[in-house]
Order: sequence, then structure tokens, then C-alpha cells
Amino acid sequence: LAWLTRAAWCRMAFLAALLGIGTCSDEGLQRFHQGDSNFRARLENIGSMNGELMPNFDPDKTDYELRVANPETKILRLTFVLNAMCYFPAEFPSIDIDGKPFNFNPTEVVGEKWLLNATIGPFDHTFKIKVYDPHAPHNFLGSGGNEIVYK
Repeated sequence: LAWLTRAAWCRMAFLAALLGIGTCSDEGLQRFHQGDSNFRARLENIGSMNGELMPNFDPDKTDYELRVANPETKILRLTFVLNAMCYFPAEFPSIDIDGKPFNFNPTEVVGEKWLLNATIGPFDHTFKIKVYDPHAPHNFLGSGGNEIVYK
């Protein structure tokens, strides 16, 4: 039921953004076009049904630990929440996971899953989730621009 509720909310927020109804001004933010230095390249939340994110999510913090307490867990699922009201239609930020482009539909629940090998016991793995403005200017080394990397 939680998945249906989130999916329905994502669709409603996307439709409202498409129609120009409402903005993200409830948080004191405005919508900006891609390439603008004020474009919001941030997640609103990272969630998991399989584990506990520590510390609690803050869009401006980058380092987290996800503890999966159940040793029987075979699939790790993460969900990424974007505030659709903060974006113009077709101008959502891009997301890379571990350096690979992550294609998503902003009208659906945005997430990814990984298979866990239950036979090897506990292990550590760092996932890097980069959220960025695909049209932000970069320096000659290819870095910079409007981006954040959560890990």
C-alpha cells in the first residue's frame, strides 16, 4: 500500500508541475530551469524497506550508512524521492549510481535494487548516488557544476 501511495503522489505532483499548479514554495524554494545556478540538484529523501538509514536523511548531508538487520535479506531496495513541484516538466535532475546513468520516470517511484549474496555474510559496500543538473557548466577538468554525491 505504501508503494501505491508514493506512486500516486509522484504522479499527482508531476501532473501539477506539468500544469503549472503549485511550486515548491512551501519550502521557500522556486523552480529554476536546468543550467541555472539555482537549479535544485538534490534528493528530498532516500529510503529503504530493508534497512535503517543513519543518520536520518538531510538533503544537504552526503554521508550515510544503511544497516540491513535481517540476515535473510536477499534484495536491497533503495528509493529516491525528488520533489516534483521544484522542477519544470522534462527538467528533472539526472542521477548516476556508481558512475552509471540511472534512467527513471519521474511519474513513478524512483528506486533501484541490488541482489545481496546471503552466503558470504556481512559486508560493506559504498554506493555513490550523484544527483546533478545535466546542463550545468563544468570546468576544464569536467568537475563542478550543480551536483551532490550521496554515499
